[in-house]
Amino acid sequence: MYYKLLIVDDEKTILEGLKTVVDWNELGYEIIGEAGNGVEALSFIHNNGCPDVVLADIRMPLMDGLELMKCAREEGYNFHFIILSGYDHFEYVQKAIELGADNYILKPTKLDELISKFKALKDKMDEEQKKI
Repeated sequence: MYYKLLIVDDEKTILEGLKTVVDWNELGYEIIGEAGNGVEALSFIHNNGCPDVVLADIRMPLMDGLELMKCAREEGYNFHFIILSGYDHFEYVQKAIELGADNYILKPTKLDELISKFKALKDKMDEEQKKI
């Protein structure tokens, strides 16, 4: 079973890198879509259904990652969320935790760190599935 992953980042090179550098299938994930900002991500979710996980940049035009998480939660979506950020600001981390983010990863990201976080999240989701 693969968990559905939506990747959201306004930097095309980061977006493409995230899609190609990581062997998502090996980790148990399937990329079901991508978006360049939170507005596009919400539109994708409305039109294609809820992903299991959203990996989103924190700072993007139109709607940032935190606002995306807040809006999605208000609309009743309950997916897992990992924030990717080039900013090590306590306020961002605090707000992400407040909104229920599963993790906060700083850019530039080491590949092994990214893989480790997604393996841990998969284990967590596997445990949740067992309880259903």
